[in-house]
Formats: sequence, structure tokens, C-alpha cells
Amino acid sequence: MSATGEISGDLFLKGFGDPTLGAQGLSAMVNDLAAAGVKRVKGAIVADESFFDGTHVGPAYDQKSDSTPSRAPSAALSLNGNVVEVIVIPAGKAGGTARVLVDPPSAAFTVTGRIVTTASGPAVATIDTKDEPGGRTQVVVSGRVRLGSEPRGYKRRVTNPPLFAAYTFKALLERRGITVAQPPRIGTTPAQGTRILATNDSAPMGVVVHDLNKRSNNFVAEQVLRTLGAEIVGRPGTWDKGLEAVARYLATLGIKKGSYQMANGSGLYDSNRFSPEQMVTILRGAMRDFRISAEFMASLAIAGTDGTIGHRMGNTPAERFVRAKTGTLATASCLSGFAGSPGRAPLIFSILMNDLPSATDARRVQDRVAELLVAFIEADPAVKP
Repeated sequence: MSATGEISGDLFLKGFGDPTLGAQGLSAMVNDLAAAGVKRVKGAIVADESFFDGTHVGPAYDQKSDSTPSRAPSAALSLNGNVVEVIVIPAGKAGGTARVLVDPPSAAFTVTGRIVTTASGPAVATIDTKDEPGGRTQVVVSGRVRLGSEPRGYKRRVTNPPLFAAYTFKALLERRGITVAQPPRIGTTPAQGTRILATNDSAPMGVVVHDLNKRSNNFVAEQVLRTLGAEIVGRPGTWDKGLEAVARYLATLGIKKGSYQMANGSGLYDSNRFSPEQMVTILRGAMRDFRISAEFMASLAIAGTDGTIGHRMGNTPAERFVRAKTGTLATASCLSGFAGSPGRAPLIFSILMNDLPSATDARRVQDRVAELLVAFIEADPAVKP
């Protein structure tokens, strides 16, 4: 950097798999750059995703092609969970075109199509995202919105995570008065001849796992899996390396390769298969490992209280005494975790249900089993800490 605050070449933005990076983290780095005296970047913002292998769509994710956040792509450089919010604001009169905004604002997105404001009749808007040349994302809108209704947000996945982060970073820099001469691109940070100007630390792993399990966050699961692969097996992080890291851990619990099926970190679509006995073994291993047990237990949803089972088992013996992780697919419903009671050792359970005619009935059965487990603990004096 020159004495006048000019960076004569490119400014590299390198990611290391952090699933928690948001606009606030990027803004903090912008503040650091401004404090260091940076005023102009003569080159481009270069998005470096080399900590992973550059693949964004996980195994089995091609079984569907919708734009929902549950299918958010994975990348070493990711921002905002690789999801944006598309906000639709009705026009002031019937027949007018609704305003469509993308948050966070970024030149990585172009909006095409039209949503009409209507005073009567059906009012359904459709929002999709798709790839555009140059790594940008096209937001395709259509349909109708009700006159006088409140603005509504639709969360949608981005298609090119590294460029999304780089374009957002460029916009934040320019808002701060730091100009960037060239458009963002993807590249690799040189091994020599560079220096670190700003950093952003991810949330601690306990916080990351809390978000993963409480909310059943598919994106976080894939980020963690690939990071495990990079750190344990070797860079760059890939799904195969992540699966190898998991296999090594499972082997220490006595779960051998070939006795289960695992293709990705989230379990999304037709990809992963474990037996209830294996799930109980994994949960027992986590509970007995002092290094992780407290954070792991705190990461699970609590019956009738929070997370994915916050609306289940309320006003029953299981409320606040069951901590569990759900698993939900089109024809599968699962609940695995712990049932406990004050002064008693918890019971570990795993209920895996496939080929279901009714997910509602399946959840009702799971909840009843969990309630009975809590009642059993409270009634049986043999269940001691």
C-alpha cells in the first residue's frame, strides 16, 4: 500500500469455511481497512475460495432444483448463509409494478420480470434465482401482490457464493469511500508478496453447532463437514475428505465403514442411512466425551421450548426434559436425542421412520414415545445418575 492509501494491485478476500460470516463481519473488516489508511484499490476484489475445492453443490443436492434456502450452496468463502432476502413492496395503486429489492444490496444480482399490484383476485408472487454469465445471480420474479399489503420478504439461495461475498464487500468499501477500480473475480491469494490487512474470526464451534442443531441448518452442516475434511484429512476441503474425517471418528465408536451410508453433511434428500442403534452409539459417545458434551447437549432443540421441537410436546411431561435433533424429508421423519429428569441419568433414544403416509402422525408417535420415556425415568428408581 502506498503512502497515499492506494493498493496498486488486487485486494484478496479469502474464506476458510466460516458459516457465520455476515455483512456485519465484512463491515468490521472495511472499518479496519479504513483505519489502516486504505483509500483506493487499483485492481479488483479477488474472492479466494481455495480452502475448499471450488465445488458448491453437495452430493444428492441435484435431486431437486428449487431456489429455497434449504439448498443453499457451500463454499469456503460464504456470506449470509449464501442466502439473500428478496423484498416485494406493493405499488400505491392497482395495476402498478411492485418494487423488488435484494438484501443485502449487491451488484451480483439483477432482477428480471414483473410483479403486479392487484386489488382483487389471487395474489401469489413467484421468486426464483438462476445463474447468469459472469458469475452473477438473476432474480426472476412474476405474479401478483395485494394492494395495501405489507412488504414481504422471500429468502432465496445465491448461485455463486464467492462472488456474492466479493460484490457485497466491494459495495461496503465504496460506501465507506474506498474505491475499487475493477469488478470482482475469483482467484487465489499469492503465497508470497502479500500481507494481511484485516481479519474476521468465526463464531466458536459451540455457537456454530448450536445453530446447526437447533435450527437444523443444512448449509452449516455442509460447511462443517468440508472444514473437517480440510483440517483433518488435508486441504482443500471436499465432501469426500469430510466423510473420511467422520468415518475415522465413527470407527473410534465401533461403527465401521460399510455399515452405514453417508453422502453429505446435512442428510438432505436420499443420501444418508444410519440405524437407530448407530445413532444411539453416536449420541452416547458425544455425551461421554467431556470435551464436547456440554456444547453438544446445549445445541439440541428443547421440547416445548426452542428449535425444531419448540412447538412440540408442550404441556406434557416431556416439556423441557427432552433434547433432540429432528430429521425431516418428504417420506421420512426422525427424532433422536435424550430424555431426562432432575437427579436422574438421561435415556438416549432414536426413532427413525421411513415411507410415511403421514408425517403428522409420525411426529405424534415420536412425541408420545418421548413423553413415556420421561415418565419412565421419573417412576423408576433404578434410573440413577
